[in-house]
Parts: sequence; C-alpha cells; structure tokens
Amino acid sequence: MAKDEQQIVPADASIVETGTGRKAPEEHDLPDKLKYDMDLSLKILRDVLNEYDPKLLNIFDTVRKYAVEASDEHFGGNANPNEDGLAEATKVIDEIDQHDAQLLARAFTTYFHLANLSEENYRVSALRAREAEVADSNAVDPVNELTVAYHKLINELGPAKAKELLNRLEFHPVFTAHPTEARRKAVEGKIRRISQLLAVHNQLGGSDKKENSRRLYNEIDALFRTSPIALKKPTPVEEADTILDIFDSTLFHTIPQVYRRFDDWLLGDKAGLEPPECPAFFHP
Repeated sequence: MAKDEQQIVPADASIVETGTGRKAPEEHDLPDKLKYDMDLSLKILRDVLNEYDPKLLNIFDTVRKYAVEASDEHFGGNANPNEDGLAEATKVIDEIDQHDAQLLARAFTTYFHLANLSEENYRVSALRAREAEVADSNAVDPVNELTVAYHKLINELGPAKAKELLNRLEFHPVFTAHPTEARRKAVEGKIRRISQLLAVHNQLGGSDKKENSRRLYNEIDALFRTSPIALKKPTPVEEADTILDIFDSTLFHTIPQVYRRFDDWLLGDKAGLEPPECPAFFHP
C-alpha cells in the first residue's frame, strides 16, 4: 500500500475515541472503493468544518453520532429503551441558535452531496468493469440495456418489426427549476468537479495525489460555503442558462455516446462506414 494511502484512515477514526465514530448498519460491508471515497470525503469535510469553526465540527459530529444511533435502532433492530438517537439529535439542534442551525444544515447538505457522489462514482466504475469483461464479438452486450431490449424485440417480433419500433423510439427529458428538485448552477459545477477529482484520486500517487487532495479540499470548502438556495428567484433567462449548462456538460457528450454504442452493436465493424441504424430518438 502506498504511503499516501496509509495516511487515509477511516474518516471517523479521529472521533471514535469520543464515542462518535460508530457506523450505521447500512455503512457496514461497503465495497472497498466506495468506502474509501466516502471516508476520504468525510475526512476532508471534517477538516473544512474544523477550519471554519471547531464548534460547528463538534455539533456536526454529535448530531451525526445520534443519527447513526437512530439508524441502528430503526434498521438494525438494536433498540435500547435508554437510548433514543433521534430524540437526542433533535435536542441538540433545538439548543443551537438559528445561525449555527443554518451552518449545520449546510454541512449536512455537503455531506449528503459527497455521499451521493461517492456512490455514483462507484456505480460508474462497476459498470465499466462489467463492460470490460464483455467481448466485442458477443451477440448481445449485457451491460447495455438498450441493446438487450432490442435483441429481445428481434427474437419476439422479427427484425422488420423491431426496426419499425426502433424508428418510433422517442426520449423526452424533463428539466425543472422547482426549488425542491433543482440545484443552483454554482453548486452543480462544484459537485461536478468534486466528482471528477474523486474518480481519479485513488489512481494517482506522489505529488499528483497531493495536488488532487488539495483541489478536493478547495472544492469541498467552496461547496460548503456556497448557499444551496439562490438569494433571489431566478429569471427565465437564468433558468434557461441552467438548463443549457446541464446540456453542455452532460447530455451533449452522453447522447452521442449512446447513439454510437448502439450502432457499434448493430453494425459491428461497419459502424461509421455505413449510415447509422440508430434513429435520433432524443428530443429535448
């Protein structure tokens, strides 16, 4: 194990001594890569909170401890009549002022963003590992659900009917600016950069890994300090700009990849030399 990797201990290790490092049932037996990313993210977030205000870090650790206990009671069936994690967490929150409560909410929002990113990155790496095991000569790519579904259509309806249905395929994404479902453009950009840094962190070493860790710290610090809610209602132009940003950073690259993968499966070595078989089913 590399020296840098040895220095990355579970993020809760420093608070185990105070009794706040207990893991919830759903945190046990995580895949190694997912656990590594979550531990790393939490370690950096705790460093950020400690630099911002040690008092805030202490409240964060305490509430998280009681939340883990509440989760253990609910999911693990380890109910203790003398313990009520949810009630204790609520009590701590009720005793702090509004300013600290807002900071605590922002800290946990950042924490949940990082947990979701770690899980998403793990899912992507797991899918890519599955794809790497599929030979190019396979009749069906089991990882690509679109090709699997089309292969079933061919078997059930025949090539002609399957092609007819394929030509009628349409995909209409829905973009929303509803405050409970949309994230600010400023927040979205930081989350995207953290995701990219996390995805390569464990593949680096030496000065490159240190630089990656430094950038992760800066981005997580900026994410914590950025309000998740805009101070004013977005204008129609700003809403359109947010949607265009999503299109430019994700859909613009992803949709062509879907088209190419489908044609690679349908046409094989002739893909790119003959007209595409996959219709333009994406309709924004």
